[in-house]
Amino acid sequence: MGKMFFVTGTDTEVGKTLITASLIRAMRKRGMEAGGYKPLQSGVDEWSASDAGILTRISGLEGQEVLTYSFLEAIAPAFAINKHEAFIDKMEIINEIDKLRGKFDILFVEGAGGWLVPYFPGQLVADWASELKAPVIVVGRAALGTINHTLLTVEAIQNRQLEVAAIILSGATPSNQELAEMNKQYIKEHLSNIPVFLVPWVEGEDQWEKIQSLSEQPEIQLAIQYLCC
Repeated sequence: MGKMFFVTGTDTEVGKTLITASLIRAMRKRGMEAGGYKPLQSGVDEWSASDAGILTRISGLEGQEVLTYSFLEAIAPAFAINKHEAFIDKMEIINEIDKLRGKFDILFVEGAGGWLVPYFPGQLVADWASELKAPVIVVGRAALGTINHTLLTVEAIQNRQLEVAAIILSGATPSNQELAEMNKQYIKEHLSNIPVFLVPWVEGEDQWEKIQSLSEQPEIQLAIQYLCC
């Protein structure tokens, strides 16, 4: 069985998928078998541009090889499931994870939105991650407010007796570099036993160019060295 990490965010749209895809690409460039999986996603109108589509492609898989439940509305997955009265087979998802762990040396399982987002009916992202018992990677913004969001998220994860493997502050939105460095340093000092990485903002509209550029950033390279230990 390959090593597994669960990827969560301090909020929605903080760059979870870009960061996860960048880690995967950087690892695969080094000859490692790394892959990503997003079991549930919402706000999807085109598979190839969706989070799950991006992770599937960067992992060298075909869409039909991976079980993913997708919903059009940009709402919490549990809300979408209830709205459409959809049946989600959690055991099938767990079997899919086991299959992918057998294929990859390192598997990243991405949640939806933040840590306390309604995921399955009656279950939060945090509940699902607790079942998986994987170390958690926290992705947050590099901008103003991230200290509060990040520390709250880490505290909530640790309250469930789960390991926080790393914190990656993402330049998913443009932010002041000096402030971003200050945020990183404060979080690093406050959580001295957790590595903190700061990934800069990357210009451009093309997702694949951004992933390529991010995967070559020094902080992503440092992160994969740490995570692969």
